[in-house]
Amino acid sequence: MKKYLLMLLIATGVMMTAAACGGKSGASVETTAAGPSAPESTAEETDPDNGMPLSKQPDPTAEVLASIVVYAPDDSGKVSEIMDAASELTEANVIDLLKQHGTIGDSTTFVSLDTEDTKETVAAGPGVSSTDSQTVKNGTLTLSGFTAGKGLDEATAKQAVIDTFAANFGLGSVKLVLK
Repeated sequence: MKKYLLMLLIATGVMMTAAACGGKSGASVETTAAGPSAPESTAEETDPDNGMPLSKQPDPTAEVLASIVVYAPDDSGKVSEIMDAASELTEANVIDLLKQHGTIGDSTTFVSLDTEDTKETVAAGPGVSSTDSQTVKNGTLTLSGFTAGKGLDEATAKQAVIDTFAANFGLGSVKLVLK
């Protein structure tokens, strides 16, 4: 008897739900054939050299730029790492970017960067076999007319220059010499 009442209650609930969702009685529903919402896509031919679709190939006439890491002051006066670019990675271009970003003053000029190999080696990096390694290099950077830029104290500006050269030229340590 309990099962019968439970089944009756469930059936009544289902019928009331159907009636509530059904809308007005006698209402008709019109249907129309829908056309395609978007044209069918076809497989686009790809360049076998780089695997990219032919319509999305890089501009072959665009200048290839070198990415350069610059340690420069931000709006709050703290030094942070900034990515920039130049036509090529040279010591003079790095100095120019340090000037542009306000790490050093305009009177600072590049004199030389001497590197020496150490006997130390480190793993080449992710994705490279464990037997490959790189020799650690140390550098001596010589600048003349050094001045700190954009409200930086001299010690902070010097450290930003050292960090910038170490990051860009893969140096283990950099000794800064001022003339």
